[in-house]
Amino acid sequence: MAHAMRIAISNLIRSMSNSEFQTSSLEKDTLKVGDNLLGRVIEIKNSGKALIDFGRFRALARTQFPVREGDVIDVKVLEKGTPIKLGLNNPAQEISQQAKNILRLVEFPSENVLERLQSETRKILDHNNGIFRGRAIPTYVKDALTRIAAHFGPMNVGKSISQLSSQLKSYIENSGIFFEKKLENVIIKSFEINEKTSRKGLPESPEIQDVIRKDLKPNILLLKDFLDRNGLMLKILGVRNLEAVRSTVEKLLTEMVAQQGDSAVRHDKPESAYVLAYALPLEESNQEAKLKVYYSKKSKGRSEEGFKVSLLLAMEKVGRIRTDFFLLDKDLNITFFVSEPKIKEYFDEHSESIVESLRNHFKRLTLNVVVSENEIEEFEMKDPEVLNSGIVDLRV
Repeated sequence: MAHAMRIAISNLIRSMSNSEFQTSSLEKDTLKVGDNLLGRVIEIKNSGKALIDFGRFRALARTQFPVREGDVIDVKVLEKGTPIKLGLNNPAQEISQQAKNILRLVEFPSENVLERLQSETRKILDHNNGIFRGRAIPTYVKDALTRIAAHFGPMNVGKSISQLSSQLKSYIENSGIFFEKKLENVIIKSFEINEKTSRKGLPESPEIQDVIRKDLKPNILLLKDFLDRNGLMLKILGVRNLEAVRSTVEKLLTEMVAQQGDSAVRHDKPESAYVLAYALPLEESNQEAKLKVYYSKKSKGRSEEGFKVSLLLAMEKVGRIRTDFFLLDKDLNITFFVSEPKIKEYFDEHSESIVESLRNHFKRLTLNVVVSENEIEEFEMKDPEVLNSGIVDLRV
């Protein structure tokens, strides 16, 4: 188990480093004295004021209690105005789990949808007993389902680095969230290369077709369209299976569009980066993994910003481990957050072997291990540190 865990951690680090991941007044006007709000303190101002993110909007507030950056606070509006005046609800109690969920990052896809997609595509495409076996299904529908199944194919973190790196890169880049942006980039590049590029011919260009073939969103839309309008699928799948597949496809598309909309909203906010969280499909049934990727809003090629990702890996015997990575040029800083001192001792004992397995890939490598259940819990919360000053440098 120990050897397998070291391999898994090393493989994930190397695969991610090789991949190319590279507030309105209207909402405030609806506030009333007595309203209850849940927010996160993102900046402490002068004169006892604090900038607080309430999700729907941000507001400068004056509080009657001490706060620190990063605090999640359950408050009541005492007075409107600028700044608004807030009082603390239940000051002697912890913020409820239900309340904290309001500020949680929404992962894509949700765990339930991921499991349903994997199960239903297997049921349909299985070579031996699949529902499509021996049926006259349009090739483009089979191809779309095959690509969807491949996109959510389980990742084996203990084996081939090149395979894992390629799969992880494709999983993030072709998630559907960036589909329209990728098309835009291809079109812009086409006109930069040749100003006389035919607009009529663009949809059939190899570059456009490559994006459409590989990306999850067009394949999901194609499948949804076929499910909605074609009676053939009802005959083949039956009412129960058809509704199950249709429901899963619609749920996935809804989550995807919601992530796109949320990304667009966050991109217009003053932070220099925004964060997307992905649920990773692992081969091992007793493991779960989630990945947060920090996307810079500044132009590409600014190497001084660095690249940051955060991984949450849950394993049966050691529980949850959070790993934060900060890569700047060829310098990599890794911080493990573990839940118990004995797990830290294990990492400390084997840190040299982890470093040795990665040494050839980086100019400088720093590894830290911290016991902090709070940091593990905070993985799924919105990040207060992604502020105007830029992406937080994990080496600080």
